[in-house]
Amino acid sequence: MITVLESDHLSGLALPTHMSFYGNKIESIEEGAFQGLTNVRELDLRNNNLRAIAPNAFKGLHSLGVLTLSNNPLIKVEAGAFKELGNLYSLEISNVPLEGLPKNVFYDTPELRNLFLFRTSIPEVSVLFHSIPEKARVYGVSVDGSPILTFPIIRH
Repeated sequence: MITVLESDHLSGLALPTHMSFYGNKIESIEEGAFQGLTNVRELDLRNNNLRAIAPNAFKGLHSLGVLTLSNNPLIKVEAGAFKELGNLYSLEISNVPLEGLPKNVFYDTPELRNLFLFRTSIPEVSVLFHSIPEKARVYGVSVDGSPILTFPIIRH
């Protein structure tokens, strides 16, 4: 089983469009681990041991459209975690103890349309709203099963 995705683990691979690391024991992703994998459109990292997503964790995945990080003991997503993911349109971070997201964490994901945050520990919706930049056109945000305690008044 894989525990760390190091920067040289995936070098030399043919250019896949889908990658799944489902059910390994990945604890961390080094910057550059995906460098050169410019054709990857879907990445599945469900059911691992990821506790944090560091800045530039997905560097090099310029074509990535779908990212799944669910069922990890994820407690922290750092600013810059989704940098360079300009084609990301669907992100699922569900069944995780995540309590919040940094401001503008999705700044570099202008194509983001669907954000799935089922069963997280995020206590208020405003934590989500401040993480999505105004330029984004997110159509669906789902927080089913999360302990939302407050819902702010939204004014345009």
